[in-house]
Order: sequence, then structure tokens, then C-alpha cells
Amino acid sequence: MFGALVPAPENDEEREHLEDLLIRLCKWETRDDEHMEQPDLKRAREMIQRGNGGGAFKDLDPMAGGGSIPLEALRLGC
Repeated sequence: MFGALVPAPENDEEREHLEDLLIRLCKWETRDDEHMEQPDLKRAREMIQRGNGGGAFKDLDPMAGGGSIPLEALRLGC
């Protein structure tokens, strides 16, 4: 979901940075928790907003099946 919502990287260095962030976002421990600071999740949300004109992306997926796409979109601030 994250990879689909951010602009394509402009160079190899940026691509590597985005790949590293994507890997960290996939870990179970990366979640909202009022007692834990989650810089990766916060950064991902900011990148998505910047890539979509400053606002939150709206996830409209009527064929979501088990709901994993809307759930991940919600986690990413959509």
C-alpha cells in the first residue's frame, strides 16, 4: 500500500531509502502505540500526504475481500 501511494524515487539512493523504509513498515512491531514513538510510521504518513497534494488519500476499495487493504490504508493515515 505504501509503495503505491508515494511518488516514484528519482534516483538509486532515494530508491534504496524507500526500500529500507518499506521493509521496516512491514514489521509487526510498527504500529500506533501511545507509549512508543514510531518515527517510520509517522514518516510514511507524511510522505503519503505530500505525494497526494497535502491531504489524506482516500481508499475506496469495494472488492477488499478480507479487509487487509483498507486496514493497511487506515494504519498509514488514509
